[in-house]
Amino acid sequence: AFDGKAYRLCDKDGVLQKVKYDSISFFKDGMLAVKSKGLWGFVDTNGNLTIPCAYSTAWGYIYGRAVVKTKDGYIVIDKKGNTVNNEV
Repeated sequence: AFDGKAYRLCDKDGVLQKVKYDSISFFKDGMLAVKSKGLWGFVDTNGNLTIPCAYSTAWGYIYGRAVVKTKDGYIVIDKKGNTVNNEV
């Protein structure tokens, strides 16, 4: 849900979560990219922030992997936030 200033996620019963995001992407491979305070992270289908908002850019997951941008460049991470490949 967008209130004109920020996005909030709803749970399965339609109840809005308290956490607000600057921007959101769309669910892909069971993960949703969310932006907070200028940085991107990911939430799972339950709305849990599983990857902290620490990346300047983030692309959606495909086959359990996502490309994100750190201060040092682009890397590939898994659904736990572990670096899978440090060169993209």
